Amino acid sequence: MSNQKIDSKDLKKVNFTSDVARSLGMNIMNQHFKHTPKSEKLDILANVLEQPESYVDDPVLGILAQKLIGKPDTMDAEWKAYELENVPKHFDVFGTKHIEENAIRQMELAMRLPIAFKGALMPDAHQGYGLPIGGVLATDNSVIPYGVGMDIGCRMALSILDLPGSYVEHNDFALAKVLKQQTHFGNEGGLEFKQEHEILDHPDFQQTELLRRLHGRVVR
Repeated sequence: MSNQKIDSKDLKKVNFTSDVARSLGMNIMNQHFKHTPKSEKLDILANVLEQPESYVDDPVLGILAQKLIGKPDTMDAEWKAYELENVPKHFDVFGTKHIEENAIRQMELAMRLPIAFKGALMPDAHQGYGLPIGGVLATDNSVIPYGVGMDIGCRMALSILDLPGSYVEHNDFALAKVLKQQTHFGNEGGLEFKQEHEILDHPDFQQTELLRRLHGRVVR
């Protein structure tokens, strides 16, 4: 149902003027309302935009409502707001044909930040919250906590098997069935049962898990 996804142009039609709110709205709709018709998604977002106070406590839409309302400044220290640059800085993309358009647009938005220095999209990149999952952003003397994303422990690994390439073609159905049985995908996903495997016990993975426990999040 990819034709039911919404993009930045759709949100402009319902008067979402903030780049941040548009990005957040697209992600919420495309993650939590995958099977909802496009017109209904836009109606929901229009309602949140019109009456954000009514959605503050909503478990899914609450974060968007809070962003639309804005939080009062309770800090005594002075702060300065910066405008986005008109043209995004260059960033490298690895595996362009496999990366969804929304992830590229989201990275372009990040590269319009005046503090953005360098950026890149990895082959597994897909739309996230502050940044695309699989996106890398180097900033000039700045830290963006919101740019980490929500996929804790998300990673890629390469396994080299002593099998010819034709093995996949001849056993595609069986391999797809095994993958579905062994993994569970989704924003609230997780393995259905405890799984033991030597790959999961590899020191590289264990180090990532330690970082997650220390910092509460993983930086790629």
